[in-house]
Amino acid sequence: MKKLLKPLLWLTMLTVCVSLVASFSLGGCKPVVEEPVEEPVVEEPVEELVEEPVAEVFDWKKFSGETIKIVFTSHPWQEALEEYLGDFEELTGITLEVAPYLPTMEYRQKRSVDVISGAFDGDVYMLCPVGFAPEYAHEGWAEPLDAYLNDPTLTSPDYDFEDFFASARDFIKADGQSTYTVPITAEAQVLFYRTDLFDAAGLEPPTTMDELYEDAVELTTGDVNGITLRGRIDSNWWPFQGFLASYGGSWIDKDENILINTPESIAAFDMYGKLVKECASGGTADYCFDEIGNEFGTGKAAMYLDASVALPRFSDSEKSVIQENFGTALMPAGPAGSIPDVHYWGIAMYTKSEKKDAAWLFIQWATSKEMQKNLFIKGVPSARASVWDDEEIKAALPVDFVEVLKASLANGQHAPLTPKFAKLQHILTIELQAVITGQKTAEEAANSIAEQWEEIL
Repeated sequence: MKKLLKPLLWLTMLTVCVSLVASFSLGGCKPVVEEPVEEPVVEEPVEELVEEPVAEVFDWKKFSGETIKIVFTSHPWQEALEEYLGDFEELTGITLEVAPYLPTMEYRQKRSVDVISGAFDGDVYMLCPVGFAPEYAHEGWAEPLDAYLNDPTLTSPDYDFEDFFASARDFIKADGQSTYTVPITAEAQVLFYRTDLFDAAGLEPPTTMDELYEDAVELTTGDVNGITLRGRIDSNWWPFQGFLASYGGSWIDKDENILINTPESIAAFDMYGKLVKECASGGTADYCFDEIGNEFGTGKAAMYLDASVALPRFSDSEKSVIQENFGTALMPAGPAGSIPDVHYWGIAMYTKSEKKDAAWLFIQWATSKEMQKNLFIKGVPSARASVWDDEEIKAALPVDFVEVLKASLANGQHAPLTPKFAKLQHILTIELQAVITGQKTAEEAANSIAEQWEEIL
């Protein structure tokens, strides 16, 4: 029994000692409590209040109180713009003095006489770039506009001159370098035809010159002429240009070698003369743009092959009896293809104007994106690229018209840009009139033109 107790005694003593040691150790040490670590305070950067640059509001009132005179021909663009002239006066405080609107030929003649004599008193006027701008630039009758375009104090930042077709911007550089007019229209030679007459005759719009002639002959009756074309001196060159190019002819080459009497050019004279003599009005020799438009719009002609800008007149029930019965087609093709005349009417500033800055505001306003859109909706197409995709315009105009005009502007050509143009066209139009009245053959007229041009070129 003693043997058994002895080991138990030692075991008990050992347990007590271990307990005491453990108790001492634990009692003499405080438990480790982790203090919370404070997160470093990161100061957020204070944003400096940087003022956004405020776009300057263009001051349209800077010439308020001034009066400028505008001199325009009677034209679909002018007619469409008329109702907005009061908006310009309200926007700018500038008063507009409006010269009487004259028909194209009378306007051109009076303008020429007045600028030559020094009697012209307009500040802004309409000018045909291909026909007369080179001469007006050369003679100092038109002010170069580049300085105004590049002056931010005179031109609104949203004007965007580059928005005009590149072809139009090149077209208006009368001396090949400077801008003398700003485009107000985008025009091409198109065929407007009477859908009711074509349907009744079972005909489709002609696609070639031969078909044009055949259709014109068939549609010529006692009441209706098969076609209406210009014949007046100093005017008939415009539609004839499309015939000339489509037959492969031309006026002159880049070196001013005469091409007006080549076989291709003579063929164009012949077709133009044949159409007028057999299928057009007896008064054609005196017809200009206004007269042929009136003849087609009043139902007296089955076809019109001239400027597309006549659309508003044909669509106006107060001016036209055919507004529901006409369509648009491409210039019929000749041996060289369908190559219509193309044109961008412009507005210019008179060099001697004493109100040039105010005049520039009018030019800028009339050719702005907003105004060009407004006039396009009314049927006067614009040379600004941005407005062609506008949904309002697409909804307002006939689909065939827009498609034909797009293609025509892309494929067309224009007469030569030269300061000598006025003299060249005068001779050509006299001789072309002699062809349509039967006084000369196409070859005789073309050779006569070439001989007279030799003295000029």
